[in-house]
Amino acid sequence: LSFTACWRRIYTKLTQFRPSDSHRYIQRQLAALMDRLAACLLTARQPWRFEPRAVRQRPRPYPPLKGSRQAARQALLKQLLEPTKS
Repeated sequence: LSFTACWRRIYTKLTQFRPSDSHRYIQRQLAALMDRLAACLLTARQPWRFEPRAVRQRPRPYPPLKGSRQAARQALLKQLLEPTKS
């Protein structure tokens, strides 16, 4: 089944109901909706078409944090407070 096509049909049908509609009318409309949902088939795709289920790793602007965050803060503070040697 096509999830998107089914979702569109359900949303369209549910937004058409009014509070004044009878219970029997709503039951008939929902039964007709179920029949329409059964017809929501995926389109035929080429056998070579597929989507990868992985995400490419992007380079990060900062190196990964190794150790505790507190230790990294202390090391950075120590590095910033040291006088530069020129």
